[in-house]
Amino acid sequence: MSNFSNPKKSLGQHFLYDQNIINKIIGSAQIDRNDHILEIGSGRGHLTEALINTGAKIVSLEIDDDLYAHALERFGEASNFKILHIDAIDFNPSDFFEKPFKLIANLPYNLGSRLLRKFLFSQPNSDISVVMLQREVAMNIVSNPNKMNILSSTFQTVAEVDLLFNVKPTSFLPPPKVHSAVIKLKFKDNPLIEKSELDDFFDFVVAAFAAPRKQIKNSLSLGLKMDSTTIEKILTTIEILPTRRPQTFTIFEWKLLFDSFKTVII
Repeated sequence: MSNFSNPKKSLGQHFLYDQNIINKIIGSAQIDRNDHILEIGSGRGHLTEALINTGAKIVSLEIDDDLYAHALERFGEASNFKILHIDAIDFNPSDFFEKPFKLIANLPYNLGSRLLRKFLFSQPNSDISVVMLQREVAMNIVSNPNKMNILSSTFQTVAEVDLLFNVKPTSFLPPPKVHSAVIKLKFKDNPLIEKSELDDFFDFVVAAFAAPRKQIKNSLSLGLKMDSTTIEKILTTIEILPTRRPQTFTIFEWKLLFDSFKTVII
């Protein structure tokens, strides 16, 4: 522990060291030697070492100067491992991957859902993601109709999502103040939204949840900055009750809504 600087709050650093949890993550990802894997944040190397031992090709991103240098020193001779000193937000998967890859990571709480969406929507994209998030965020992603939100509506439209297991704060150093959870997302072979339209779809869902407690006609009017009468006409045409709340829509209804409004908003 003395070889490291103190964890940086600005980077949301909580280092996973619980070997039981690491083994469960590796097992859930069903890794073989032909896989290409992206890890975000090598940290102090506990998950990284387990990934390297699978024999798969690993690209790990680390923004912290000290941790990057440590990973180079510790894993530099591993032929299946490459570490990049870069912010994951700035990483372009097409520079290192020619085909879909697996995203396996303990994601920083402050950027978890944003990074997950980035790589789910990228070209090439993460076809399998096994990631740790703040439990509240993970629960939002796997929410069912009547409790839908921006994250569940977006991710479930293009991926099969599963809550795998919860993780206690004591599995980390330093322990976070919140609980965590590991989820798995498998990008659908035939997603409801075309890959080229995923960013526009996300923006539409965000607009639709502009006022989630209001009726969908009013929430869309606010989010899209459109007249509510026009909104109501479109909803009536596709047989969607204008008085419903955004959280009640299924993924199939989100596709219907997006297809009906995209000629207006794109």
